[in-house]
This record gives sequence, C-alpha cells and structure tokens, in this order.
Amino acid sequence: KALELDTKGSNSKSVKIKLTLLTNALTNQAINAFQAEDYNKALSTFEQILEVNNMPIVKEDNPEAVDTVIIFNAGLAAYNGEDYEKAVKYYRESAKYGYNGARTYNLISASYQMMKDTTAALGALQEGYEKYPNDNPILESLIQIYMDLDKTDEALANLDKAIKQVPSNPRYYFAQGALFEKL
Repeated sequence: KALELDTKGSNSKSVKIKLTLLTNALTNQAINAFQAEDYNKALSTFEQILEVNNMPIVKEDNPEAVDTVIIFNAGLAAYNGEDYEKAVKYYRESAKYGYNGARTYNLISASYQMMKDTTAALGALQEGYEKYPNDNPILESLIQIYMDLDKTDEALANLDKAIKQVPSNPRYYFAQGALFEKL
C-alpha cells in the first residue's frame, strides 16, 4: 500500500529495506512454526514470503532471483500438513529449478501416493529418473511402485538397472528372486 501512495518513488528504498526485514522475520516465524509442527502456519508464512519475494520492488534488483529454499520448504510444510496438492505444486516448482535433485521427485511421488494417484506418482518417478538416472533411491521407488502394481516385468527391468548401479546390494537380488517366483 505504501508503494501505491508513493507516486514519486521517494520512499521505495525505505520500503525495500522494510520488506527485507519483514522477509527475515517471516522466515524465522515459518521455521519456528515448522519446528513446532504447526505445518499450516508454516505453509502460510512461507507463502507470504513468496508473495513478498515476487513484489516488483523486490524483483527489480534481480528479476531472475528465485528463493528455491523457501519454495521447497513450503512443499515440506504442505506435505507435513497433509495438503498434498500444494506439496506437489511447490515440489514441482522446486524441481523446475533443479532444487534438491532427485529427492524432489521422490517427494512429488510420495505426495501423489498420499492422494492415492499411483499413475501420477509413477510419472513423477519416471520423470525424475530421466533427469537423474544414477540416483538409486529414485530407482528403488520406481521398483517398489511396479511391485505394488504387480508389474513384474517393469520391476525386473528396473531391478537390473539397480543391480548394475550397486551390484553389492543384497536386497536387489532378494527382490529379484521374489519377482522370479511370481513368474
């Protein structure tokens, strides 16, 4: 509101400083809420930070700046607060910027699984695996979903990839044996 009334821009520097201080205070508030397991408050506070960060006066110095940490933490707060649609939204935004690598795709998948959407969960994992083919946890999640869906051939194909990546992991051979028994 202050910026709307300041038609000459004479207070913009002062407002920008106050917005920076506000962002710092909101960040502390969001972290405290998250640590207190008040995930809804944490989420709404992270969303307030994102609103401030997207204000033109804040963006003018660095228009390409994106606070991926806040976006990702909004996803975590949404997930922990069981708002899985918002979790997917913020995790997808984080993934767009490559934040937290393959783990973000695992979290997108987990959010979809909580919404009982295994097709979207599988799609998120496949997308993550395409971007991070050497990430073993994503491959393990893919294998698990295929096993849960009784897609033995797909599970075996991905187990072969996992065994090539980490041949010393005995769990892979055990899972492979269990799947061969199903055939």
